[in-house]
Amino acid sequence: MQALLGRLNGARRSGDGWSALCPAHDDRHPSLSIGLGDNGRILLNCHAGCSRAEVLEAMGLSEHDLTLQEASGSRGPAAVIYEYLDRARQLIYQVLRYVPKSFVARRPDGQGGWIWNLGGVRRVPYRLPDLIAAVEAAEPGHREVCVAEGEKDADRLWSTGIPATTNACGGGQWTDDLTQQLKEIGVEVVAVLEDNDRAGAKRTEAVARSCHAAGLRVKAVELPGLPARREKGGEDVSDWLDAGHGADQLKEVIRLSPELGPADLVARRGAARGLVFTRLGDLLAEPPEQVSWFIEGLLKAGGFSVLAGKPKSGKSTLARCLAFCAARGLRWLGRPVTQGPVLYVALEDLRSEIARSFAEMGADGADPLHLHIGMSPDNALTELQAKIERERPVLVVLDPMIKFLRIWQPNDYGATTLALEPVLGLARDTGAHILGVHHLGKGQRTGADAILGSTAIHGAVDVALLMHRTGSHVTLSSEASRYGEPFGPITLDLDPDTGMVTAGQAAQEVSNRWLFSAIAECLDRMDGPVTEPEIIKRVPGSKASVEVALREMVKAGDVARQGEGKRGSPYLYTLAEVPMLTNVWLGYRH
Repeated sequence: MQALLGRLNGARRSGDGWSALCPAHDDRHPSLSIGLGDNGRILLNCHAGCSRAEVLEAMGLSEHDLTLQEASGSRGPAAVIYEYLDRARQLIYQVLRYVPKSFVARRPDGQGGWIWNLGGVRRVPYRLPDLIAAVEAAEPGHREVCVAEGEKDADRLWSTGIPATTNACGGGQWTDDLTQQLKEIGVEVVAVLEDNDRAGAKRTEAVARSCHAAGLRVKAVELPGLPARREKGGEDVSDWLDAGHGADQLKEVIRLSPELGPADLVARRGAARGLVFTRLGDLLAEPPEQVSWFIEGLLKAGGFSVLAGKPKSGKSTLARCLAFCAARGLRWLGRPVTQGPVLYVALEDLRSEIARSFAEMGADGADPLHLHIGMSPDNALTELQAKIERERPVLVVLDPMIKFLRIWQPNDYGATTLALEPVLGLARDTGAHILGVHHLGKGQRTGADAILGSTAIHGAVDVALLMHRTGSHVTLSSEASRYGEPFGPITLDLDPDTGMVTAGQAAQEVSNRWLFSAIAECLDRMDGPVTEPEIIKRVPGSKASVEVALREMVKAGDVARQGEGKRGSPYLYTLAEVPMLTNVWLGYRH
């Protein structure tokens, strides 16, 4: 097991097993669970949907390799040893390739021996010193480096005179830090040599997104003449050269390969995913998913939610309060919040109003709050994706969501679903929680049905937060679609001096207190006993709620009732001569 864990980034104990960054996709938060079954079989479960086969392939392992590794704990001599050196050409770690194809990494222990994992070691691009020399020798504007699938392909490219690199421990292990190191040595363009299988497409998409976030130009090099893309086991640049293609032809293919823009990345994300099937037996054996909360018990990291309310109900005020709490690491409505950068897209409010609002809360220039104020551009989602990749926010607020995504017909189920699906995918891929501010519809609809537009909105989000005005109070409740327990409604208290919103009492309790007070005041003003219809006529609220409140006050001894409650002898109500001081309405009586 230790040899397996040594191939994974971020491996750590989690319950009875381990968790780590999944090598088969561009993982930001540990989504791979590792455990041991009752029969000793190693269990692997990627909660983002990667199959067991994909995870093993990304680590350069097969089921046979895994069995041998666990059974013997040792191997024969390595067929090839690839060395990873620092800028001074000092050895940092090695990758050993075995036959049949499998890989193991090791690092010097400082005493002439080896440590068989890369725990705590900063990864570097393969052949870093050679890359530095090649970039320094190239003219500005022509400082291009190829990224290959593995060390064998990178070495083959160097043999043709093409500077190339890769990363250790599988195609799914490319990181933003590797991209940053390429940028630091002066690389301007990264050309990704794509294997013709689904793992190759996913790797190209991951490297391209990382390069765009770092400000580098990126190409996707698809080699002509390779067979159609396969599910796995595709051919690579070495196979292409072995088939008789020359180095000059390869250089021309790379030169003519188009650069990828943000729109290309969105298209590639969908194409790279494909369908992923899991056997039921493997599914039942998977360890439970570890929940990572953005707001404890309410909103998950990597989740998508909507905050909906009537116009002028305070939606933006509440959303800005949440943004400030996330930037500062403060509790929001009494719940712990994960601290981190926040992106806030404000498409309706004035710049001066937003600045005043955050300043009153106590925000200053040191808070990691990034705001877009104004119109939504045509390519808003792709630009937002690039910003998320750079800033790594814990929260993104779209205010209002419908304008950001330009959903001009929110009642159209198909169009709304098509617009919202990429937002959910962006949240899942990046680990940022995305909150869309939206409106409630007209009328008195309740629950998720009150959200303006198609039911596709509630279907797309994980949680719907609903704001309503009840009498003199604004309430908040949640409708959970995928996780968490519904809560509320609770009242919201606004501090007029700071604009901070805090959680008040349960809305039903506040409503009852208000009704108790109103009934008491009504009876206090009457000259004598009055009937129930007269009280209902004079007290605001529904007939049913007033009837319930009146009976509770009679039961508590706050209201005296006489009569038989039938024709000719109706119930008559008066205030009790000595109301109990503990009665909840007493503090509201004038």
